[in-house]
Amino acid sequence: MRRWPLGCRPNPPIRQRGLGLFSPEGPRLSKDARRVPQADVDARLVPGRTRLKEEKRRPPTVPRAPSRGNILNIADRGALVQFDSWLRWRCALRRPGRRIWGAVSGQEVEHEPVLSAEVADLLNPRPGRIVLDGTVGLGGHAAVLLPRIIPGGRYVGIDVDAAMLAAARQRFAADAPISFSAANYAEFADVLAAERIERVDYALLDLGVNSAQLSDQQRGFSFVRDGPLDMRFDQRTRQNAADLVNSLPEGKLADLFYEYGQETRSRKIAKRICKLRHEQRIATTRALALAVESAIGGRGASRLHGATRVFQALRIAVNRELENLAAFLPRIVERLSVGGRLAVISFHSLEDGIVKRFLREARKRGRMRELTKRPVVPERAETRSNPRSRSAKLRVAERIE
Repeated sequence: MRRWPLGCRPNPPIRQRGLGLFSPEGPRLSKDARRVPQADVDARLVPGRTRLKEEKRRPPTVPRAPSRGNILNIADRGALVQFDSWLRWRCALRRPGRRIWGAVSGQEVEHEPVLSAEVADLLNPRPGRIVLDGTVGLGGHAAVLLPRIIPGGRYVGIDVDAAMLAAARQRFAADAPISFSAANYAEFADVLAAERIERVDYALLDLGVNSAQLSDQQRGFSFVRDGPLDMRFDQRTRQNAADLVNSLPEGKLADLFYEYGQETRSRKIAKRICKLRHEQRIATTRALALAVESAIGGRGASRLHGATRVFQALRIAVNRELENLAAFLPRIVERLSVGGRLAVISFHSLEDGIVKRFLREARKRGRMRELTKRPVVPERAETRSNPRSRSAKLRVAERIE
């Protein structure tokens, strides 16, 4: 155990306070040590290479944290970025010089494809092959995979969101060997029939919500900004999230939150929602978030807001996400060529559980070989630049029969 000079032992230990020896605030010293001249403390505190030096004490560059709830602006690469959350502002300060998710004045937020390098390495597409992307979105993964199948290859992009497809078309040249179809990925067989394709060599699903969809307050996927309680990927769908919230009985609403959102306080939330909807229809994201907060509180000690799991459950129910995934997996195996590969990126345990169980059964039947014994997760550098990728899990399998 290290023996500290008299009067210079940190009190309490530095590690408990979360301060390093070279913290901008300096080490926390006992009352007796504060009476010692600073030059003597610097020379006596830690001998050798870890000696504190005056020039290594950099003044704090982080401005004083403002009160919660304010709209905060910071300069980021010459653009004015607005953050409507105290937590998002703090996260931005931890990553200076990088574009952070938020409302950028006069600009649209760019979507960063999750695990794009890992997808390209594990799928390993070759020239002349065919790729089926069931959730092409803004074409982030397509931009990475398409150059690898040229010349002679074809890229079939499917997405249920027509707005995302329109933006993706503008990203690629008119003569690029890529097609876009507005359809649910569970209905990919109809798209392949229209393209006159019998089998594909690679299939990809990215089950996350696009950043552009989250940032559009009119879509209702996020409660950060107020908007209509919609949550439909396909605008042709009749039932939206507001219809479910205001029409389902209390018991079914609680079951929905528990099964799809894994919310343990679902009954308390459903009871509060049913009480409030009798007074006034819950039609906006902010109204629903406030209803949940009034039942179980806000963020509290957890990093997740109380309404996060409720919004996830409603989005899954409105778009029938789990049903579509369960229907897609066995169908795509039949259309994969021998040696073809399937990659699925999931973002919560419900999706990942469906994929894991399916691949396990397919392996037992001798149909598929798992290339990822454990799910591939993003590196720390990616989660820092793209915080939404922190929950992503990638599983890849190859057809062997």
